[in-house]
Amino acid sequence: MAKLNANNQTEVLRLQREVSSPKNPDLEWERMTYAFMSNGKVVGKRDVLFKPRQFLGETKAKRHSYGWHLAARYSNGEMGWRPVANKLKGDGYVEVAP
Repeated sequence: MAKLNANNQTEVLRLQREVSSPKNPDLEWERMTYAFMSNGKVVGKRDVLFKPRQFLGETKAKRHSYGWHLAARYSNGEMGWRPVANKLKGDGYVEVAP
């Protein structure tokens, strides 16, 4: 598993959005997280909760995380990531502690 604080980078901001009834009919719950890093990268992670499949005899929902991936790059320090963060906040994302 990769560490977010590797290569002398730190988290500047973390935004997250949870959806209890996502558009995908196979999901019960979904969370998308974006972390803005000090070295100009934005990494994202998607966590989901799959509905139990009755035809397979499943009784419990299954959790899955798709892991951290590079979502974007920015430059110009705070002037580079602040507009992106403001746009995400307008789309329903909230700031959470890293």
